[in-house]
Amino acid sequence: MVVITLTTDFGTSLYVAQMKGAISSVVPSVPIIDIAHDVPAHNVAAGAFVLLSTVPFFHDAIHVGVVDPGVGTERAPIIVSCTHGTLVGPDNGLLAPAARLLGVQAVHKVTDFRYTLADVSSTFHGRDIFAPVAAFLAKGVPPAELGVPLERWMDLSIDGHGEVEGGLSGHVLYIDRFGNCVVNIPGSAVRERFIPGERLEVVVRGSTFPLPYLRTYGLAAKEELLLTIGSSDFLELAVREGVAAERLGIHHGDRVIVRPAAGHP
Repeated sequence: MVVITLTTDFGTSLYVAQMKGAISSVVPSVPIIDIAHDVPAHNVAAGAFVLLSTVPFFHDAIHVGVVDPGVGTERAPIIVSCTHGTLVGPDNGLLAPAARLLGVQAVHKVTDFRYTLADVSSTFHGRDIFAPVAAFLAKGVPPAELGVPLERWMDLSIDGHGEVEGGLSGHVLYIDRFGNCVVNIPGSAVRERFIPGERLEVVVRGSTFPLPYLRTYGLAAKEELLLTIGSSDFLELAVREGVAAERLGIHHGDRVIVRPAAGHP
């Protein structure tokens, strides 16, 4: 049976319940799975990371993503049909990384509003367009009946790392509930340059912190800062049994430089 997943920046609110109601009114029996609703408000890149990290663990699901600071503007509502699933959401780049991973086959702009709520608000397309569209897809309505083909759509790459000052640079992409800070430096780039066990230094918000690059959190001493490659294969700043974001004063979007510690090659 097909499932519908939800990823939003709505938090614990009535908005999520309204989306579920819009889906259930069309197809009551479809399972609805919450991926995350704690995406930082308006942070499209963080939402894209959450989707990218999660969609591989579903088989041919319909994924609804709503991190939509441009709601009500000319940005299009889209359906991305993929080899291993379908994504529904705004054309603002949110769906692009996950869609590439799932194998993009076609993109449609939603134009037939028989498949949305009768009264579409200008501020809540998650409930009024994306949720019912996902429900009709789950019911078997083909994307071509819901809209028209779209040849050009918004791309987004969450790998924005570079090489600088003898090391790697990137930005904080996501902070999880443990306070681990995911940096948009992929694991492959880290493995090419650094060796687990090596002492490194991190520069963030004007301060420099020496810390080890370790294979996993448990190899650090309790409350010790560390670098590791997380389960989504991106670099993470962490504190064993602590909160790295608080310890380092890090926020989403902060620039991070990682390089060999002084005295090390």
